[in-house]
Amino acid sequence: MARRSVSLLGRPYTKRELAAQGKGGTPTRRKSRAAESKGFYRVNVSSSCVTWVGYDPDTRTLRIKFETGGLYDYDGVHPNTVTALVKAGSVGRAFWRLIRDRHNYSRVG
Repeated sequence: MARRSVSLLGRPYTKRELAAQGKGGTPTRRKSRAAESKGFYRVNVSSSCVTWVGYDPDTRTLRIKFETGGLYDYDGVHPNTVTALVKAGSVGRAFWRLIRDRHNYSRVG
């Protein structure tokens, strides 16, 4: 089965976005096991503190899996913020600047 290149927001990546990733691989849209029932889509990120980022555009809930094992949901996150987080050169810095202390959160795992 061929994989489709789509962003966390459910639209195809542009050539520019694919080139910016520079990973050589094709990003895929998939539901995370931890969030299958909620409609989250996740993408693995290259970061020393974040393992993957998931997003549910219907509820605007961002789910982040940290390298330390923590799994957190952040409420009311705008889709553009998620895109900026995933595209950031440093996901950890972007998390501190865009997400932490700006959104309500809950630990889910």
